[in-house]
Amino acid sequence: MAERPGTAGALWRALSVHGGEQRLVMLTGALFFLSFAGASIGLNVADALFFVRFGVESLPWMILISGGTVMVATIAYAAGLAALGPRLWSWVLLVGFGAWVLLERVSVGLELPGIYPVVWQWGQIIIYVSITLLWDVAGELCDARQAKRLFPLFASAGIAGAVTGNALTGPLASLLGTENLLVVQALASVAAGAMGWLVTRRFMQRSRHEPEPIVDNLRAGYRITVRTPLFRLLAGVAAAMSVLFFMVFMPFSEVVADSFDSEAALAGFLGTFSSLATAATFVVSLLVANRLFARIGVIAVLGIVAVVYVAGFAAWIVSFGLVTATLFRGAQWVAINALGGTAFSSVFNVLVGSARSQARDFVSAVPMQLGTVLGGALLLLGSGVSETVRFVLSLGVAAVFLAVVLRMRRAYAEALVDAVRRGVADVFTAGTTGMQKPHFDADAVAALAMALQEDDAKRRAIAAAILGTIGGQEAVAALRPLSGDPDASVRMAGLNALNELGCPPEELVPFLDDPASDVRRRAIEVIGRSGATAIDFRPALGDEAPLVRATAACFAPIDPARSTVAALMVGTDADALAAGLVAVADRPEVFDGDLTPYAAHRDRRVRAAAAAALRHRPDDAAVLAVLLDDRSRTVRCAAGTALAAQPGSEQMLEGLLAEGSLQAQEAIIEGLIDARAGDPAAEALLADWARERLERVKVVHRYREILAADRERGSTTGEYLVRLLESRERRLEEWILTALGTEETRGVVPLVVRGAITGDADTRSEALEALESMGDRRQVRPLIAFLEEHEPEATGDRHRTLRELTHDPNNWIRAVAARCLAEELRDDLADLESRAAADAEAIVREAVPRMHIQMQGAETLSLFDMVLALQRAALFSELDPEDLASLAEICHQRRFAPGDVVYEQGAPGDEMIVVVTGSAVIVADDGGSIATSGQGEPVGELSLLRRQPRMARVVAGEEGLVAIAIEGQAFMMLVEEHPRIAMALMSTLADRIAAAVDDYGVEPMAAVAT
Repeated sequence: MAERPGTAGALWRALSVHGGEQRLVMLTGALFFLSFAGASIGLNVADALFFVRFGVESLPWMILISGGTVMVATIAYAAGLAALGPRLWSWVLLVGFGAWVLLERVSVGLELPGIYPVVWQWGQIIIYVSITLLWDVAGELCDARQAKRLFPLFASAGIAGAVTGNALTGPLASLLGTENLLVVQALASVAAGAMGWLVTRRFMQRSRHEPEPIVDNLRAGYRITVRTPLFRLLAGVAAAMSVLFFMVFMPFSEVVADSFDSEAALAGFLGTFSSLATAATFVVSLLVANRLFARIGVIAVLGIVAVVYVAGFAAWIVSFGLVTATLFRGAQWVAINALGGTAFSSVFNVLVGSARSQARDFVSAVPMQLGTVLGGALLLLGSGVSETVRFVLSLGVAAVFLAVVLRMRRAYAEALVDAVRRGVADVFTAGTTGMQKPHFDADAVAALAMALQEDDAKRRAIAAAILGTIGGQEAVAALRPLSGDPDASVRMAGLNALNELGCPPEELVPFLDDPASDVRRRAIEVIGRSGATAIDFRPALGDEAPLVRATAACFAPIDPARSTVAALMVGTDADALAAGLVAVADRPEVFDGDLTPYAAHRDRRVRAAAAAALRHRPDDAAVLAVLLDDRSRTVRCAAGTALAAQPGSEQMLEGLLAEGSLQAQEAIIEGLIDARAGDPAAEALLADWARERLERVKVVHRYREILAADRERGSTTGEYLVRLLESRERRLEEWILTALGTEETRGVVPLVVRGAITGDADTRSEALEALESMGDRRQVRPLIAFLEEHEPEATGDRHRTLRELTHDPNNWIRAVAARCLAEELRDDLADLESRAAADAEAIVREAVPRMHIQMQGAETLSLFDMVLALQRAALFSELDPEDLASLAEICHQRRFAPGDVVYEQGAPGDEMIVVVTGSAVIVADDGGSIATSGQGEPVGELSLLRRQPRMARVVAGEEGLVAIAIEGQAFMMLVEEHPRIAMALMSTLADRIAAAVDDYGVEPMAAVAT
């Protein structure tokens, strides 16, 4: 018994199922198994009842009608999905199918007229809609990373269900009677509905987006198909595949129906045949399909399907009977399901985003179903001619199918190359729904190899990076020549791609002599870490680039390595110092000197490298503790990781987590996760800290709710205080979740936090459901309980809350609360003085003395006021006040009288300003105003980023201008360390262009003149 958990754990790991996913996999696997088993039984029963009791000669009419019924069912399915949402639709539909099949069974018992065609049509609808439903459910349950691991498991469960259902059809038909298998199908469908209810209730969140109307979706897919040569051909392929399917199905059904006397025998044969064909499909999918995609490509695999049809019809012309019919039908089954379906779906990957699903939906719903109608019509027209004539006609259709596929190859290659030109990597990495998903194919590799010859270096680099992702020996052969590419970025991409593909280090030696130092350094790193011993790195110790010399010192013999590092560590050159410290961090034995002076260097790169190197020196842990409060986030993170990696640092880490600054705590938490993932001591430290911080979250949450509820008294400072408290609450919740989570769950923590902190009950409920499935539920239960107690509104005394916040442990919360309280007290006193002075009674006028309390702006802004001013700018609104304070310390205040020149046109773009009061006006060449920037808006940031002279003149507005000036280097450091600023810059640029065009009718570039 003791071995079972370990055995089960090993099995889950072998299946690539991560912690917390086992129940998801079991329930979803059961859903697939039961759905496919029931639908397979139902399809066999529908065929048997129709063939024997209604007549196989009516099958052409049924095929013709089925094209329309499946199309209508597709639209109805999409409408139901839009109305109910996937969470409810996923089990209601399956239970509804079960109820309908039971009704069919009753109707069969009553021998209602026309019931057998109804049963046959619904058999087609149920299998088609069920497959669509199951993969829609799987898509809602899994994110992109989970889909790559879990979709094959779900598909395997479905295949197992189909094999089981088909294999049981014969025995159950003999035991229960053929028509009673409808009851078995209904029970399986209802059981699948129960599984759907369980899995969606537990793991699926309610959809927050409105689905596109099916008609609009089909219309968009039609436009894409018509204007794209590749998809015009694919639409023809879809129609031809439908026609040919039924051109095989009809003769096969006829000969099978004639070969068996009883329904049970017929159902048994169909079940056995389907079971064997499904098993063969599974084997081919697992062992053959990916090899074919890799060797000959997606389009050529579609060509194999066409060849199967050509060969099959040719064989039927020569000899037709039960054996040849069964062999051809089996070959068709395997070719379509193991090869053709995936190849067909993969073609849509040349599109991105919603265009992919729109085109797929249109082609599946319209051309494919029109092909079904056409197939039925052709069978009706051919009913009066001989078998040979019908087979010759079918052979002609197969030949047309093959010709269209051959024409697709060029169009597909052009589409892939065009994707590289557009930089769309998703085209090559997108998977397909189902068991077997080609990691790459020969067409994709050929297209990327072609793109490596493009004139545009960016496209060549993109193609190389994608080749490194999709792999294969063909990719290695295409990448090798890149060592001689004229562009350094392409050579770097080629080196990284070859490394990812496991290319032998000896073949990477040409990159060691690359003209670009970055490429040389990376080549040394890649080859050195591969463990290659035959390559001598000593020549690189004399390289002109400091970082190349330092990297070589990590792998060269120890004595010359020490000499090289010692030479790097003297002098004042920041590049050399940072490079030497990088070598010390990677190989500490190359330098035994004092590292503490480097931790105080003015250059943040040197300080960050020194922090990384200090992880090997526990005696200098105090230095790392100081660096945890460095103004640079890069340095803080390096210090946190280094301190967390030091053995015996648990006590210091515990103290810093309890008493350290917000920035220090963040650096330590990230460091513990990065440096000691899986370490029981670190995990325990994080868990203890998280439980203690839960009380702090409750306090901050209460304060935030009280202040947010009383917005009538809120000032600009008050609004900032609410935002600051919300930021602190969200930060603490995120840290707690991160500390209590696992490696697999930490990626979804921000989503859970955003949902948990909202006032919307539905959104918070969904977040809590997601949280329940994360990590160890015993650990997160206290946080779940707290989040469940959140109320959308809170009541309390605002002034009392502000007074309490002036005693908060965090200095910035105390400061902002104190300013907010002072502003409100000033306003209250001014109002009281005004009312007393206007009172008719002298006693009232005398009761309130004139206090003359004012808070006018000083000539020089304080650090606090500069932080308040900076946070009003959209660029900096999401930064912590601690980061803004570090920025403010290196900024300076500037004042301009009305009309004063702030920036001259053509002046260097070496700084930007944020407007505190007044306005800045961008002036056109003719003296007219282009745009005006007011309080909190940046001016000059785009010229600073472009490193180009000012494109327009900027003057102070009519009321003058007070601004905070930020030097270019400081701003660029902020952008590098805080990606949110870059996103805010793009938003500002877009807003500025839109406003300029709409309000002034100017050219877009004029809107970004500064």
